[in-house]
Amino acid sequence: METEMGDCVGGKCSCGAVYCFDPTGHNVGEAYLDALVLAYGEDWSRVSEDAYSEAVFAYDARTHRLTPVKETRRLDSSGKVVFIKARTTIK
Repeated sequence: METEMGDCVGGKCSCGAVYCFDPTGHNVGEAYLDALVLAYGEDWSRVSEDAYSEAVFAYDARTHRLTPVKETRRLDSSGKVVFIKARTTIK
């Protein structure tokens, strides 16, 4: 997908959440930022942390399964998927 920040691997769920994928697992911050841009567009920088919920999952390409990640700083090489679901809109 193309966002205001550039290209990313991601999309939108039927539940309203957006997601972005970091295939290396070492650039979760960029995937997080891309997800915010997908959720809020050019207003992403004005979003407060209580305006959305987030979840990070490790992705196993062999089994195509997601596993919740509690600590994103943990060093492993599995891909990560960042989900953002907006609770409020920007005014």
